[in-house]
Amino acid sequence: MSKFRIIDNSAVFNEIPNEEECLPDGHLARFILAAVQQMDLSAFEDAYVGSGSKPYSPSIDFIGNLFLYFANLLIF
Repeated sequence: MSKFRIIDNSAVFNEIPNEEECLPDGHLARFILAAVQQMDLSAFEDAYVGSGSKPYSPSIDFIGNLFLYFANLLIF
């Protein structure tokens, strides 16, 4: 059993317009999501020793941070 919350992208997009409708082909967010899904983040997951409620997966942090980093690079 995972010690992280499971994020079901399809469930999220059932409540709001899905990524196919919102994001054009080749959008930065699509690239980052695909890249992070291929990363091996097991070292980060194994190192987590938190308490309280289940946290979100480290992949969520990577997706957000990479998007902000690359979006900032594209602005300048």
